[in-house]
Parts: sequence; structure tokens; C-alpha cells
Amino acid sequence: MKTAVVVPAYNESPTLEELISGIRSALEGRGAYRIFLVDDGSTDGTWAVTRKIADNCPVLTAYRLRRNFGKTVALTVGFHGALAWNPDVVVTMDADLQDDPAELPRILEALETGGVDMVCGWKRHRQDPLLKCWGSKVFNWWVSRLFHVEIHDVNTGFKAYRPEVLRKVTLHSDMHRLIPVYGAAIGYRVGEVEVKHHPRRCGRSKYGFTRIFRGIWDVIAARFLASYREAPGHFFGRITLWALGIAVLGMVPAGIMLSWISVLTGGDLSWVMLIAAAWLISCCGVMVLWTGVSAGLLAELVLSHTVPCDPEIYIAEKIDSPVAQKTD
Repeated sequence: MKTAVVVPAYNESPTLEELISGIRSALEGRGAYRIFLVDDGSTDGTWAVTRKIADNCPVLTAYRLRRNFGKTVALTVGFHGALAWNPDVVVTMDADLQDDPAELPRILEALETGGVDMVCGWKRHRQDPLLKCWGSKVFNWWVSRLFHVEIHDVNTGFKAYRPEVLRKVTLHSDMHRLIPVYGAAIGYRVGEVEVKHHPRRCGRSKYGFTRIFRGIWDVIAARFLASYREAPGHFFGRITLWALGIAVLGMVPAGIMLSWISVLTGGDLSWVMLIAAAWLISCCGVMVLWTGVSAGLLAELVLSHTVPCDPEIYIAEKIDSPVAQKTD
């Protein structure tokens, strides 16, 4: 079995040598394998360490991106290289050694024998700050219920895929974490296996509040695309009918309430006008919000149907061990 391991790395120079050594030890004797490491515009010497490792690692292919594009682009570049190698399975894992390379045989076995097309590594005992752990639990619970996919950790970076899944899914924004639910939406089977998770030993987490808001939007967009990608008019038509119905039905109680207020105030229409104005302003605010959301969903729809650009445009330098090649 041919195994491709895709590792995105951003400012993870202290862990790379141990990570690559651990992956090689875990996969030794399990058939052909290759490691595809993507330096996502690091500024801490990650690429220098990568070049040093490549001198003695004939199974390493590495890419240095022109700048920090984010994890989705880094994975897209890694997937492009891995799929060109024509593997039987593609594994993704983070470069910070919180994912344990020794768990690779277990996650591969779960994919081989579990009758599934994707496997998520469930970090049941997660070694991260409390806020990050609870945020991840809420996110995973929401995604699991929203998409009816019974997995505990869709957010994990430790996953294994059959190549055909990655060839069918187009990535953009921060959608990399939602590949399992996209795959499940088109009929692929998803499983999970419990894996060890280690505390971060060096560097810092890329987790932040901006990522929370981006994650929420990505889930909303993914749910829209999973259900209405082929018939978006059904979604917008349904929402329009609901809004029209609420507006028509809301006119009756609103009229009664305003009439009642007019009676209580002795016919003073100033309060009625004030409340009516507040009501109209609120309705306008809702309409503006809905217009923005609709525009965003339409943009996501266009992106999902757009042929992805060549990942080579992101690459500044490539190493096909042991010789480095520049693409400039």
C-alpha cells in the first residue's frame, strides 16, 4: 500500500526533525510511503531545517509557499503533490507533534478495515488550554448535529482519506476541516479512531477569535452547499416565502399593539410613531443582514463551481529530496 503523508507547517522549525523521524519509524515496513511537507510562509527558519532534513530523507517532498496563505492553501498544495504520486491513502497531520506519528498505523488500519472512505483521529483527551478545548467541543457538536455525521472531532488535523475523496472536494476559505462532512454529503463513509494527543512543547497555537468567526461562517456555507449546491433557488425562494409570510402575519398583531398603545396614551400618536419607526429600522437592519448573508452564500456557490487554480502558483521553491528545485 502506498501512503502519502501531507504535513502543513507554519513556524514549526523545532519539531520538524523529530516529526519526520517519527513518521518514518511508524511507516517502516508498511509499504511505499512519501512525506509531503508544506512550509506555509514560515519566518522562523522552518525552510532551512527542511532543507537540512531533505539531505538525508529520500522520501521527502517539500514546498515553500511564497507567503503565509493559510492551512487550506497549504493542504491544497500538499494534496496536489500527493495525488500526483498516485497513493492508496492520504494522511494529514499537524507539524507541532501534538499529533503522535506513532498513531499512524492505527489510523491507517481503521481506514483499511473499517469499511470507510475517511477516518478522523479523535483527540478524546485533548492537551490544550481549556478555552480551546471547549470551543472545539461546541464546534464539533454543532457540526455533527447539523450534518448528521456521527463523529466527535471533525476539527482534527489528523485524518486519513482515500484519494478519490480529495479529488472530488474543492477547497477554499478554511474549508479543510470540513472535508469529512463534504464527503459525507456526497455519499462517502466517515469513521473515527481515538488517538493520543500531546501538549504543545514549543511555538504557539494559531487558534484565535478570528478563527472562531471564520469557522462559524464556513459551517453555514458548507451546510448551504451540501443541501442546495445543485438547486440554490430552492433555498432563496423558501427564505423569501417565509419572510413574506412573517411580514404579512406580523402586520395584524403589530396593528393591534399600536392601536392599544394609542388608546393607553390618550390618542398621543408620538409614541405610536416612535415604536413604528423602531420597528421599521429593525426590519431594515434584518434586510441588510440577510442581503449580506445572501451575497456571501452566492459567492461560496460560485467558488464551489469554479475550477480551482493551479496550486503551483503558490510555490516559491520545491524540494524533491535530495535535490532542491526553484520554480521562480
